[in-house]
Amino acid sequence: MQAGCELNVKVAEALGWQVYGLDQYVKDGRTVELPKFSTTWEGMGLLVEEAEKQGFAFSISSARFGYRAGVQWKWSSVSETTEQAPHAVYLAFLKAKGNAI
Repeated sequence: MQAGCELNVKVAEALGWQVYGLDQYVKDGRTVELPKFSTTWEGMGLLVEEAEKQGFAFSISSARFGYRAGVQWKWSSVSETTEQAPHAVYLAFLKAKGNAI
């Protein structure tokens, strides 16, 4: 699947956030804009930060055709390679979490 709103929602839900529509979630009792986990470096950083609080460990490296993101969680390790680092990170996170894409 392509990076974008629908997959940003999947990431937010996988983090346990309460999501409204395709672009908002509840934070500290108020509705705010959903981060762009799959398309921006800032969003990717927030995903890594929030997921590490849940015990995930990340590695990101450059690959021949883009970026490779590795995620370790519990007893599994998965990786994804795509042209953009944020896209690779969220795909690997969702795969590690067990969410079908």
